[in-house]
Amino acid sequence: QLHLHCTLTRKHSSAMGALGMARGVTMGIFFLITTSLVSAFVFVPLYMLKNVNRGAHRRFVAFVMGAFWTVSVYWLEKLNGVKFKFYGKELGRSADTSSVIVCNHPTEFDMPFFWHIPYRLGLVGNVKFVTKAAVRRVPFLGWGINMAEYLFLQRNWVADQLHIKAFFSSFAREDNMVWVLFPEGTDMEAYKVVEHQKYQKENGIPIMSRVLTPKHRGLHAIISALRVTHPLTVLYDYTMTYVPIPKSAATIVSGKGPKECHIHVRRFALDELPSDDTGMKKWCIDAYVEKDRQLQYIAENGQFNDNCINAPLGFRDFLKALGYFLGFIFVDVVLGILLYSSVTAKLWFLGALSGLQLWVVKPEKVRPDAVAVGVMAIAWLGPYLLP
Repeated sequence: QLHLHCTLTRKHSSAMGALGMARGVTMGIFFLITTSLVSAFVFVPLYMLKNVNRGAHRRFVAFVMGAFWTVSVYWLEKLNGVKFKFYGKELGRSADTSSVIVCNHPTEFDMPFFWHIPYRLGLVGNVKFVTKAAVRRVPFLGWGINMAEYLFLQRNWVADQLHIKAFFSSFAREDNMVWVLFPEGTDMEAYKVVEHQKYQKENGIPIMSRVLTPKHRGLHAIISALRVTHPLTVLYDYTMTYVPIPKSAATIVSGKGPKECHIHVRRFALDELPSDDTGMKKWCIDAYVEKDRQLQYIAENGQFNDNCINAPLGFRDFLKALGYFLGFIFVDVVLGILLYSSVTAKLWFLGALSGLQLWVVKPEKVRPDAVAVGVMAIAWLGPYLLP
């Protein structure tokens, strides 16, 4: 009987693993196909709208990105079975004029797990990440996040400081924006912890073992810019961890990733934050010492030391995700048929994606509207020039 039980358990585990892999591969294919087709046939031609009405262009991109991440939220929680647990006094407020999310960076795959609170607040399409400029050059991912206008930093403080001011000035008329940054500047790895603990010891900073030393200047510059453009901005301090912590993107895609994602939330009004550089540095250090304490607590007790917020997905969320998913599938099928049957469409597709990649690699030299005009010329004249 024991042998039979073990055999059935192994078969069940194998079947569940295969099912998880199938779901992950399906989602991966959906992501690649949808990103390619929507970027080439929708984002590129409509980029010219930005020169006419920047607000309308941003609202359209926010809708498309929000629809995609709505599908991702439901996929992670319901199909991949990741249980999200939220802690604190509140998740946030959909009426916030502008909000900044500061979070620890446990892995390099944290981005897909970030949409779950903004989704519940109706702000999933308005999320903008602050990230290093190298990320914008990644094919597929780079096309979308460039169109979504993430804030890319060069890690050159003189240039970045000017860029931050100009960037937030361009959003002065936009409300309900959500800005996300990782003050540690990199994800957690064992050798980084050792290096940072050495730095902490040498500089009189409390020793932290579950987070890295935060860098405060970027946050200070962003908060300073928002004091001018969005004086009612609110800061949300997230502390995030997984059970178990995923080792690679493949484990997430295959359904073998974390079973639980825990997020602790603290809320700060702008006037609760220091306005000077020294004060912001101290605030960041104190916030990360608290994160380290909370992460130690959850490692020992299985949950954060705060009120648990119940916010499950319901049937309406299923209908919304299903509607967007079917909508994307319909668009993919229509554009796929067009691509298969038309030489003009093939030339457009290749020209648009090549132009997009040139833009994300050389943003200072290539403009998407110029790419759109060039692609139009190639697509319409190409069939007449081909033998």
